[in-house]
Amino acid sequence: MEKLIDFITDEGQIIQAMVMGAFEDDLSGKNYVIYTDNSRNETGNYNIYAASYDPDQADEPILIHAVETEEEWQRIEFMFQKLSRGPEAYQKKE
Repeated sequence: MEKLIDFITDEGQIIQAMVMGAFEDDLSGKNYVIYTDNSRNETGNYNIYAASYDPDQADEPILIHAVETEEEWQRIEFMFQKLSRGPEAYQKKE
């Protein structure tokens, strides 16, 4: 079983979640985490969430912030697709 990490939202809600990926967006300089709380939606798929965070936080719970714009969501979705394809998605084609 994967290790669960405690996050805390701006509203003070504690979320135990498994990190699926994290990255820094080159355009905005923000850091994002993609995670699941292992809950499932009505079709049986895992619910997946994303939030921005400060990677320099050393202790849990890690403060996360809501994604604010459609542009951010588009970049997150793009990175999630790359992460879900595995390491070969990052290798340069020669």
